[in-house]
Amino acid sequence: MSRLRVHAVGASVVIVLSFTMVGASPAVAAGGGLAGKSSEQVVSIARAAGVAKGSVHITEIGLWGGGRNGTESLDQTKTEGREVDSGPGSFGNGTILVIKGVVYVMGDATYLINSGFSQTQATTYAGKWIAFHKGDQNYSFWTTDETIVPSLKDDLPVAPYAKPEFTTLNGKKVVKIVGGTKKSSLENGVGTNTAYVSASPPYLLVENVFVDASTSTHITLTFSKWGEKVSLSPPSNPIPASSISSS
Repeated sequence: MSRLRVHAVGASVVIVLSFTMVGASPAVAAGGGLAGKSSEQVVSIARAAGVAKGSVHITEIGLWGGGRNGTESLDQTKTEGREVDSGPGSFGNGTILVIKGVVYVMGDATYLINSGFSQTQATTYAGKWIAFHKGDQNYSFWTTDETIVPSLKDDLPVAPYAKPEFTTLNGKKVVKIVGGTKKSSLENGVGTNTAYVSASPPYLLVENVFVDASTSTHITLTFSKWGEKVSLSPPSNPIPASSISSS
């Protein structure tokens, strides 16, 4: 899951947006194969297209109030994933691997504390690989959004939607969809999610931007390498999470 965005496991709260809505499900006005499609339909098409590709690379850049910032690099398939987090100061740095149902986590002390470890645990296990197996405490916490299907579910906007529009992004024709965000997708649970979907088949997600003006939060996710092979290898001799003292 994203360490920079706070993921409330199982949450699916739709946040009320601050922009003016144009109908319940407005349609793309003109041009392209997505013409006449509603925002909801475009989101559905983009999600299905991404899942069909089976893998993706995601780069996430986050900025919060007070100058805090961080970056993530993610590679995801339908069953496995890798997340590399880098956040100076209060965020910390760490890596998450999901391989054959096992979650491997390694981070500095700050990263581990932000992920729920105690000060003692974080100091003891900083820089060491920890393995979480199904049934271990917090296993589901670590697996949230680390693979492509749940990730796309959280990364695409939800209703209510603003009117979709054709535009360009970095010289490419895209459909811009502004909608709501889930509580599980944004640190403060309030704001908007703007998705840019390719206007050409197979209509893949190109970028999305989470914004919460009340906290000066601005998070940009860029999607690339759809369908390319992702090679992951488990670390040697990880420490079983079940063996870690609760102190």
